Amino acid sequence: MKPICIAVLAIAADVAACGASMDRLISVRLPPGWVEVQAVAPGGGAPQFPTSKYVPKDGRNAEILVTILGRGNGKISNLKSLRELFPALCRPYLATPDDHVESTELKLAHGVAIYASFEDPDLIGKPSQPGNFKVATPVAILLDQGIVAHATMLTDELMGGTFREALQIVESIAFAGTGPRAPAGPQIGNRGDSIVISVPSLDAELGVPRRGFSEAPAKLDEDGSYFSFSRDDGVIISGWLEPASKFQGLRKLWATDKQGIESGMGIKCQDEAFEAVGNWQAVLYTVRMRNDFVERNVRACCVAGNTWVDVHISTANASVDTEALRKLLRSLSLVTRKPNV
Repeated sequence: MKPICIAVLAIAADVAACGASMDRLISVRLPPGWVEVQAVAPGGGAPQFPTSKYVPKDGRNAEILVTILGRGNGKISNLKSLRELFPALCRPYLATPDDHVESTELKLAHGVAIYASFEDPDLIGKPSQPGNFKVATPVAILLDQGIVAHATMLTDELMGGTFREALQIVESIAFAGTGPRAPAGPQIGNRGDSIVISVPSLDAELGVPRRGFSEAPAKLDEDGSYFSFSRDDGVIISGWLEPASKFQGLRKLWATDKQGIESGMGIKCQDEAFEAVGNWQAVLYTVRMRNDFVERNVRACCVAGNTWVDVHISTANASVDTEALRKLLRSLSLVTRKPNV
């Protein structure tokens, strides 16, 4: 699959132009190993709409295109209207215009999104072809201040490290133009052998043992409550700090997310087990892809004071077993802060 022209989407969205350069419009958090490069229209030259492009530095066949279309102009203002827009975004990947699309809702740092993944049947089982991608994942995005955006994740895998990193980038997208700014956060620092993560409006902080983890660098600002850390052995810790009042229980949260994974990505969550791991409520599961690819996952929640932490730990490294992920989760701490700290 090749990147497609999105001019038709702007017409479908009935958006009003923001009238600013991309550098002023968007901010993202890039995982280690990803960089921004110049975006070029399919026929060459500058894209019609402000667009940013992100790629892995190590040569993996993947890229993310993020385009700001403009303000919703009253037509795109909520999740329902975003869902009505989404089929137009998926049309280039459908066999017929009437094909049903199984979409997944995605929570962003500063908005909501809907996505679905499509595999190119002509490329399945074939060697990687630079610039031609086996999987395309279009994303319809509604950001704060009513900004409508479009992202396309292009990868050679339907699940795994590269896909998950691409999804993390999309989750972090924030509008950086004029208008009210979202509350700042998270604040990330060091204390002894731990990385300490907090949000000013919340009274507890998360401690992550350093142990080789490095933070995904921020671009332009530190807005949002999302965090992500990775390790050289392929273990990724990511998640959110949220008000405890939003937490409705792990089982309800997992039921929604599991449905999204299985219907939106077309894969099954297996070996599912709910456990208490230290102070954490957790669900452990695996996802299996073709070619014996297995990813082990832990989704876990913890509440302290007025703070809820939602954590996802994952790895596709066969040498890191489930017990190692349990041990890592147990080492995470969520404690209330002293006043003025």
